[in-house]
Amino acid sequence: MPWPPGTRPARHDGRSLPLARVLEGGSWWAGRRLAAERRADGGPPLIIASDGTLF
Repeated sequence: MPWPPGTRPARHDGRSLPLARVLEGGSWWAGRRLAAERRADGGPPLIIASDGTLF
């Protein structure tokens, strides 16, 4: 299968790109894409008015 124009396969070994990073990147990317499709601004699903204080 040829790669799309302007892309190429990454060259990493298991130590520099562990499975956890692959899964994290894929889930984050998919979440951002779904957010952009479902919400006009692509922002978070909950908007909370807060001053940033954590308890």
